[in-house]
Amino acid sequence: MTSQEGKSIIRQAVIKGKTEYCHLILEPKPKIVFTIDGKISSHQTTILGKENGFFSWMQFVVIIMFILSLLTYYYVGLYYALIPSIITAYLLYVIYSSWDMTTVHVIDKQDVIEVNLVKRSYLSATGFDIRFKDSKGNRKVRRFLLANQGAGKEEFYEKAKELFRNNGYM
Repeated sequence: MTSQEGKSIIRQAVIKGKTEYCHLILEPKPKIVFTIDGKISSHQTTILGKENGFFSWMQFVVIIMFILSLLTYYYVGLYYALIPSIITAYLLYVIYSSWDMTTVHVIDKQDVIEVNLVKRSYLSATGFDIRFKDSKGNRKVRRFLLANQGAGKEEFYEKAKELFRNNGYM
């Protein structure tokens, strides 16, 4: 697929996902671009580490829950302190297991380590896990969920996989 962008021509393959579009840019510089509306000119550059305030909020909630569990243990008793302690432990697990996830919008092809089609059993979510190295050399994972296409979804998933394979990502 070719689109006219100013005076430069961008060769790209586009995959419509559940909530966003994935553009596999072939020329002038190979990269993967994620957009909400399907227009490359409107994407925002995201600085790694600053793209998602979710972890900041989660860390804040963990600190509050930890303080709550200590106060509950001190003033009420051990059994009542178990509830906030279990919630705190679960939130720590969620933060630790999602630490390498990112919502970055642009990934250069040279930074991509691997791309896997992943079929998750929960919520019937199927998509790609794109593993890459950021500018600091840290490994990150960008998830791209594919749209549920009803009866022809397996064929759609295979076409999306072929696009990644034909463009040298898999």
